Amino acid sequence: MNCGVSALVNNQGMYDYNNMQLIKMLLVKGGVLFDIGANIGSFTLIAAEQNQAKVVAFEPHPRTFAILSHNVQLNEYHNVTLVNCAVGSQNSQVFLSDKPSSSINSIQNGPGKYTIEVPGIRIDDYCAENDIQPDLIKIDIEGFEFDALLGFGDFLRKAKLIFIEQNGLANERSRGDVEINDLLLSNGYCGPFKVDFDHRKFHRHIEANGEDSIFINHQYAESLRDKYGYTFED
Repeated sequence: MNCGVSALVNNQGMYDYNNMQLIKMLLVKGGVLFDIGANIGSFTLIAAEQNQAKVVAFEPHPRTFAILSHNVQLNEYHNVTLVNCAVGSQNSQVFLSDKPSSSINSIQNGPGKYTIEVPGIRIDDYCAENDIQPDLIKIDIEGFEFDALLGFGDFLRKAKLIFIEQNGLANERSRGDVEINDLLLSNGYCGPFKVDFDHRKFHRHIEANGEDSIFINHQYAESLRDKYGYTFED
């Protein structure tokens, strides 16, 4: 597979060790993960290892989606739902770049020589139509995370944790990290955090590693302390 993610998974197993271990732990007795920007399925497969969990994986690029589907089938996971759509604030067609590397394709402003057209959906409509809502959300869509969050509507307040890529692309391509943080904080979350899984610690040293930032629903933070022994440090 022509993808840096697949090479990392092949060599290291869990390339985002702390976040992946946390997801596995939180889903071991069940729960729903929405993997938005699933790519070839690294987070989807980690989550699906937990037999009682359910995973809904959203991947818009048809070529990448085919690899994702193959990986799920290869591992014989039956607790994964695959959705070949882009996630955003509108239920409408969107234009996507069509580059060979699956990990860098992103939404475009309009048609171009190297773009394809794919369906776009709002998450709140998907949840209502399928009678489901996420406990955990992972969003990595190359700078368009804010738009995806807007599409959650009232469901945005209902998740326990949100893992979201904040690597500077949002500042360049769409609404930036400050606006993302403000949106999540105004919807009942605290963060952003990074997690030190082995030491059961959430901290605000955002530059500590390249893993996705974590936002935690205020109501769920107490459960992380009481049930799992996590501490929160500035």
